[in-house]
Amino acid sequence: MSQILAEFKMEHCNAVKTPCPSYHLTLAMCPLNAKQRKVVAQLPFCTLVGKCMYLANCTWPDISYAIHELAKFMSNYGMKHYKATKHLLWYLQGMQSQGLTYGNSPNPYPLFKAFADLDWAMSEGWKSVSGFLIKCGGSIIAWSSVATTQLKVGLIARAGQIHN
Repeated sequence: MSQILAEFKMEHCNAVKTPCPSYHLTLAMCPLNAKQRKVVAQLPFCTLVGKCMYLANCTWPDISYAIHELAKFMSNYGMKHYKATKHLLWYLQGMQSQGLTYGNSPNPYPLFKAFADLDWAMSEGWKSVSGFLIKCGGSIIAWSSVATTQLKVGLIARAGQIHN
């Protein structure tokens, strides 16, 4: 992570407490004309998102949602989208001293905990984002975040009602 911060000249930036900025990323933030597209084409948005995607998949699951949102705009990103990637770097700056710890927690039981959530079509395009997280000894060992259509979510919910 320190290599990524150094590559983008953010190794001395101030830290923030959340991986996502306070605003929601939308298509309205994309460039509207050729001049704007030319300006943002100079920014290393795709490289930065790709490197952070590797971090999310391998060592930093807490940035998965932020990466999911940023990756939606890989082919058409604007200045606000790029600022959101910088926000993510600010978050990573503050998390450098954090890490995963297995065992020896104050309350070792239950050893495994699982969490799941669904946003019920709050994303653009009426897609629901569902996800789960599994913890072992207080550290995250598995996670996933998937966008799906509202129809699939309704069918899955109905199937659960019928099965029960």
